[in-house]
Parts: sequence; C-alpha cells; structure tokens
Amino acid sequence: MRRFPCGDSQGNTLYTERVLRVFAPLCYDEGDFARSAEAYRQLYDVSSERFVRESASEGYVYSTLMSNDNDAIMSMADDVERMTDATAWAKRRAQLSKAHILRQSGSREASLAIYEKLSTDRLTEEGTEAYYYLIEDKYLSGDYKGVEQMVYNIGECGSMYWQAKAFLVLGDALVKMDNTFQARATYQSIVDGYSPNDDGIVAEAKDRIAAL
Repeated sequence: MRRFPCGDSQGNTLYTERVLRVFAPLCYDEGDFARSAEAYRQLYDVSSERFVRESASEGYVYSTLMSNDNDAIMSMADDVERMTDATAWAKRRAQLSKAHILRQSGSREASLAIYEKLSTDRLTEEGTEAYYYLIEDKYLSGDYKGVEQMVYNIGECGSMYWQAKAFLVLGDALVKMDNTFQARATYQSIVDGYSPNDDGIVAEAKDRIAAL
C-alpha cells in the first residue's frame, strides 16, 4: 500500500485521515484485505479522535482476519494488544484468533493460556468460544468428568452457538462414561431447545442420537 504522508502540519494530517477513512473500507469491499488492514492500521496512528481510533482498530482486526494469513494475524494480535485505544472486542477477537493458530500449530499450552484468560468473561461471544475450547481440550485428553463439571458451571453465555457446542461435547463425554441415557437426554435438549435450526447444531445432535 502507498502510505499517505502524515506531514508536519495539522492540515496534512487531517487530509491523510480523510483519505484513509475512505480508502480502508474501499479496499475491504474490493477484497484487498491486506491493503485494507494496513490502511486501518495507519488510520489508527494518524487520527487523534478516540472514536476513529477505536473504529480503525476493529477494521484492522476484521481485515487481517479476512486475509487468512496466519503470520499477519499473529503479528496483528500482538500489535492490537499494545494499542491503548483498541476496543475490547478488537483485543478479544485478535487474541482468540491467535489462540486458534497456536492450537492448530501444536502449541497447546500457549493456546490454553489465552483461552483461560478470555473465558473469564463468558458474557462475550469470544469468552464463550474460548471456554468451549477448554472443554474440548479436556474431552480430547480423556478427562470426561472434567468436561461434565465445566459444562455444568458454564453459566450465562454470550453465544448460544458455543454454549450448545459445549453441551454436544458433554453428551459425547457421557457416552464415553457409558451413561447413554443421560447423553441422549442432553442431545435431545439441544434438539428441543436450540435455535436456529440451520447452523448445523441441531443436525449434529440428531446424528448423535441416531448413533446411540
């Protein structure tokens, strides 16, 4: 991306900001996510208005995630963590994405540390998703009682989708513990109580019931 000169004068800075506020979303709409991310990042630095900086931080996160470039995402997550005016959502989403990359690359302990931190606020979507991955980790490690305890302690959540995913894992853990009666009831509670019906959750629950 051609970086617009910030200049030494307020006029130049305001001009640069105006251009970037148009240019960054334009690149995003055109699918040029790397350029959009760079423009949002520059906008964050150029603007003196907190609202603009907050918005730019979110645009920076959105655009970088859309690039599907793991190296860029990891760098962005560390960068956003240092931004004083980045929104809470931008920081949560950036750190969650970093944790996913760490998990997929085999850095289990590093990813779990991030999930643990994010999961303390399960009233957010990112916190609920992070809690789900902690539950999944217990299931994959064979700690089925740990899965059961975590799901029962899940409390109020910011994402019905990830909460339902957690109950699917609970059902799977109950099957592993030979408690098929309770597993069936868990799966059926998802079929009866979860909506919408077209995002795969209900279909997964029905498939598990059929397999019992």
